[in-house]
Amino acid sequence: MYFHSIKLCNYKSIGEDDNVLIIEPKITTLIGKNESGKTNIINGIKAIDFVTINNDIFNDENKNRKSDIDANIEFEVVLKPNEKDLIFEDTTIIINKNGSQATGGIVEIYNSRIKENADSFFELINSSPFQFSNKDEKIKYNNYKSVI
Repeated sequence: MYFHSIKLCNYKSIGEDDNVLIIEPKITTLIGKNESGKTNIINGIKAIDFVTINNDIFNDENKNRKSDIDANIEFEVVLKPNEKDLIFEDTTIIINKNGSQATGGIVEIYNSRIKENADSFFELINSSPFQFSNKDEKIKYNNYKSVI
């Protein structure tokens, strides 16, 4: 899989429309006048995190001044499969202050091939006579299990 495109909505100087950055497999170039938002695009890309949501990114201070009061900052990432991947369709991931949601290729593979085995694995661990000795590790395990 590779990043195909990233859309930033209402982030700093970036509005809602016509703001998709296409990322080519070997080279991508940002060209623009001074003060045109190139750094905001880079900062927006750096803010994307698929594991944890950094709520500081989604605060009103980073919201585009010209957007509606109710508009929210949102990132949309499209991943395309490589020829070698067992995934045949794009994966779209939406990230906002409420969390992230993925649809498409990776999710379909997970639901059709991995989820059942992962659920069985977690049930086996839960029924094990061995317990986590570290409270923090048990919390991490339960959080991970709830995501799946």
